Amino acid sequence: MQPASADGYYDAQSTVSVSVTPLVRLSLRNWTGDLSGSALAASLTMGQPRTVQAVLDKVSYLASDAVTNGAV
Repeated sequence: MQPASADGYYDAQSTVSVSVTPLVRLSLRNWTGDLSGSALAASLTMGQPRTVQAVLDKVSYLASDAVTNGAV
């Protein structure tokens, strides 16, 4: 969250940026709570307590030797 808050509180009407950087083999499905959509970054205008959660999905992984060309 930017800007950082030392005490976890923000002034009313301030804008707070929220972003997520998923680890390898994870992707952002969507935001829940006071944010929606699936963009990696978004912003909120503070005016009341807010709740935001990033919902992540595991990305399937296939080793490069697990896929072969079926053409003969």
